[in-house]
Amino acid sequence: MSKILYGNVKKEEVQYEWKSESGACEVCQELDGTVYDTANDIPDRPHPNCKCWIEVLEREQETTDPIELRREQAKDKKRMQQELAKLLGDAKSLEEEIDEYMKQIEEQEEELNRIERAIDTDKLETADRRRLTDAKEQIDFAKNTIYKAKNKIIRLKIKIEKSDGFYEEILRLKLELNQIIDDYFVKIAEPWNVRMYGEIHSTIFNMPEANNFLKIAIDKKNYNSDYVRKNGKLYHSIDDLGNDNLSKDIKLRIAKESNQKDCKVVVFNPSSSIAKKIEESYALKEFLSKNIELLQRNKALPNTTIEFTNIDKDLYSTFHGAEIKNIFFDSEKNLNLRIEDYYNFNPNRTSIKGRVGEKLQKQGGLEPYYSITVLKIPKEVWIKYAN
Repeated sequence: MSKILYGNVKKEEVQYEWKSESGACEVCQELDGTVYDTANDIPDRPHPNCKCWIEVLEREQETTDPIELRREQAKDKKRMQQELAKLLGDAKSLEEEIDEYMKQIEEQEEELNRIERAIDTDKLETADRRRLTDAKEQIDFAKNTIYKAKNKIIRLKIKIEKSDGFYEEILRLKLELNQIIDDYFVKIAEPWNVRMYGEIHSTIFNMPEANNFLKIAIDKKNYNSDYVRKNGKLYHSIDDLGNDNLSKDIKLRIAKESNQKDCKVVVFNPSSSIAKKIEESYALKEFLSKNIELLQRNKALPNTTIEFTNIDKDLYSTFHGAEIKNIFFDSEKNLNLRIEDYYNFNPNRTSIKGRVGEKLQKQGGLEPYYSITVLKIPKEVWIKYAN
């Protein structure tokens, strides 16, 4: 709180520094490290689901205008209220994942109960009885863990809703949310539970592509070979692509995001299931709508990012930092483009999938790779999407 004197006003003035993750889009990366004198100077988030944050920097300074000081404090409060609203949204999204996760575990519990009712467990071999007992114990542990997490999320939501919006309190609330994820969801998603986790996203959330992309990273021996063979081709090194400019771009990106020099590359063809899903997505339709005039005049479009939202749940869970590249028309007016992304898990994700992926990657149970999805959209199709 400011101390008003008869002369100058002594205050703790703050500055605001924009912080971005290493895997952020180009726009966010350009903002990374930018310092603003007031909260009002901070630009709006450049796209939905932006994971950037603002770090408050304190400094001592004199001002002779208490009215201006109060005005700046009001602007700061509004900015903090916006941060609280985003934090509350993150907590609610996590609570929805908790509920869906619990449904899947309860279904597996019922399946075990059906097995027990259908067989004479006394006649089972010792090893089989042990497996059945272990499975039940794992489910009991998962249910108890999720129940505790649910209660903590409910209490956290109440704290957020009652918060006065001071920066230090918001920081504590963010740390509490991250602690819930670390203490509970990472525990129930240890490598023994990866199969069940993949099934959750494939069945309940209807996200087969996200599940298959995850399997490519986890299956370090075969790289989900059936799925890849059906939809495209796996390259074991970036240089195997045989395109110097493309290889250079990929190497720059993976070095920036993970300090790696090489990785596997999966190229998906235009008839692949992931390409078809992208063609039908709201995000691509929105992109085409915004650029329809340039497309109709056959003007070249620059490379840019594409942000999939929860409207396209499967793609939202599949891509993080996807880019649209190499946009051009062929002689038959088909629209050609590529969707590129680096499949890795940077620290401090707020979703279950992100935290599980981060932990598995650190333990060596998940191998990052680069994906290229080639799209070839006929004129009659892209014209329809753009209208």
